[in-house]
Amino acid sequence: MSAPAVYEIEDVMDALAAVFNGIATGDSIRGVAQTISCTPEVPLQLNVPAAVLELDDLDWDLNMGGGADGFTVLVTVLVQAQEIQTAQRELWRFLSRKNTAGVARMKAALEANKTLGGLVSYAIFTRVRNASTTVSYNSVDYLAAELIIEVVS
Repeated sequence: MSAPAVYEIEDVMDALAAVFNGIATGDSIRGVAQTISCTPEVPLQLNVPAAVLELDDLDWDLNMGGGADGFTVLVTVLVQAQEIQTAQRELWRFLSRKNTAGVARMKAALEANKTLGGLVSYAIFTRVRNASTTVSYNSVDYLAAELIIEVVS
């Protein structure tokens, strides 16, 4: 029989945010390299490009004795939607597998730290949905994609 799973959801969400916060986008504005800002909760204001984490669902006791729990985290990646073709390309770069010119893609960043520093058994991206969807935060439109992370404690 396995030992029961022990974790704090906010610790897992903070660790996931730390994985994505500061990822280089490969773009620069006035000579300043742009990075993704990531928060473990829905912010009132966004600094795009941004990734917002939300707990989607939680399954307790995946095996006998409560030795593992599984949960799904929804990562919404948002970019400026002012010029749609440029925004789509920026969004696609975050979803790509290839690391180029110092740009750590989101999937590669998580794969480099699958256990979130030993906090969980593993955390992996499983799929992308609603890519290139327009969403609104505080009456501002952004181009977005939803990335699904499966976490097992």
